Amino acid sequence: HLFRIEVATGTAQRLTDGPGSEHDPPWASDGAWVLFRSSRTGATDLNQRTDLWMVSPDGGQGRRLTQGDVSAGAGSLSPGAAPVAFVSPLDPDVGYTPGRLMLASVAHATPVADFSQRGAGFESAGGGCRPWRRVRIR
Repeated sequence: HLFRIEVATGTAQRLTDGPGSEHDPPWASDGAWVLFRSSRTGATDLNQRTDLWMVSPDGGQGRRLTQGDVSAGAGSLSPGAAPVAFVSPLDPDVGYTPGRLMLASVAHATPVADFSQRGAGFESAGGGCRPWRRVRIR
């Protein structure tokens, strides 16, 4: 899970909870969000789907950027409300296929009130992530 630690006091605040394992958490340049990737399908041993999520540094707000339709690599935050770029194979359950550059819209991210409730119901594909550009590999 993600924690924010106050350096001066050593006080730790947990930002995420529930059935997940968070990875690669860069902070937004304006400090408003922490981006991370997490598999919260409820069946992480049975699929390779990893979504992109954002949480405010106080843990009060969350957003889901992808909807179970990707196997997201580490995301790269752009300044402002620009899309988040990441790499994912077109078929998220086949990890040996070539990765594609994908974009996820921060403006259209789904609000998440409670990370502990995420998990059930995300075993199947859905959502609206699109390849930025399709490149034919020969």
